Amino acid sequence: MGGGENSFGVDLDALHKAETGVQDAISELEGLTMWGTSEQAKEGMGLTYGLPTSGWEIGHDDLAAALGEFAEAWEWGVRYLIDDGKDAADALGETRSNYQQVEDSVVHVLDQVAHVAIGNPSKTLEEANTDGQVWGY
Repeated sequence: MGGGENSFGVDLDALHKAETGVQDAISELEGLTMWGTSEQAKEGMGLTYGLPTSGWEIGHDDLAAALGEFAEAWEWGVRYLIDDGKDAADALGETRSNYQQVEDSVVHVLDQVAHVAIGNPSKTLEEANTDGQVWGY
């Protein structure tokens, strides 16, 4: 749309890039959960699998307990980030789709108005468009 001070516009490419970026970030978060099944990774679970759990393996019982608590808290944080990220990506995709539909509808109406105002009256809008008279932008 116009570049005036009070104009409003939506950059559909920017919305698509944001959606893709969020989806890429989700994939990276899923990669943090390197143990467990792929289904568990998609839910942000699995970080605690495969970690040493005994004081003998870690070097001290308190350190093993602290590592276990940290890994469990981290796993829950990753779960929430993945869930929120999926919701954000879905919302961005839906917003982009809605704006695209409205834009397509407006362009179609403007095509019809232009055809009625200055188009060839002996042809339909579809016929004029196949002849290369496209009125959209």
